[in-house]
Amino acid sequence: MAGMDGPAEIDFDAPATARIYDYVLGGALNFAADRETARELLKILPGYRDFAVANRAFLRRALLNLLDAGIRQFLDLGSGVPTVCPVHEVVHKFDPTCRVVYVDKDPVATEYSRIITAEDDRLGVVMADMCDVDQVLGHDVTREVLDFTQPIGLLMVAVLHFVPDSVQAADILAAYHDRLPVGSQLAASHATGDSLGATVTAVAEKKFALAGVNVITRSRSQFSALLGPWRIAEDGVRHTNQWRPEDEPDQCGEASLGYALLATSTRT
Repeated sequence: MAGMDGPAEIDFDAPATARIYDYVLGGALNFAADRETARELLKILPGYRDFAVANRAFLRRALLNLLDAGIRQFLDLGSGVPTVCPVHEVVHKFDPTCRVVYVDKDPVATEYSRIITAEDDRLGVVMADMCDVDQVLGHDVTREVLDFTQPIGLLMVAVLHFVPDSVQAADILAAYHDRLPVGSQLAASHATGDSLGATVTAVAEKKFALAGVNVITRSRSQFSALLGPWRIAEDGVRHTNQWRPEDEPDQCGEASLGYALLATSTRT
């Protein structure tokens, strides 16, 4: 694994989105505060676990599509705790030369990522906030692992709803677009309240806020509007579990609590 930052202090009493997500997916790298918050969220949103599972499945399908398009290096923003089908395992089955950089601001997520990627120079881990584009793209690890003369697959799976300011979210997407190589592609998903209702959505957002996490759901059109210079693929924005499904569409279940898309850089 490429070089790393120093260790960070962990607050065991404060829930963290990466570890809440890990618990919901059945992982073990979470603490009591994370589990308590997750259980409360599941009471309000019984479909939250299905949402998490659908996002992991979308990530796998998106990776296969990016690989088919010739992408061989990936920047995973808000990568979380890589306990369930981590990106490098998926892509290395297709092509062992693929390179991956994981980025997360949670110290547990980044430390575990470092453990499982140790001694592999195809992989790197950066502890940073994905919103800090300069830090992410300018980091020594990012520059060491990824080749900025070749297209990069940018992964923003279930993370943009943690950027409540839509102007900031759009600016972040535009900044990555303008600084990634020509031919880069984006795979992204986003939470939505379209299938819920205003009351349930507001209660869920408030519960996240009480846990110290700002979350905002967005409609299909609001999600699309964030993309700016990115060109969304012809099949558009779909419910996460219905985006390019491997099963027949009528076997994919009801509309999920999220949307997903694939987009291409318009840089020339």
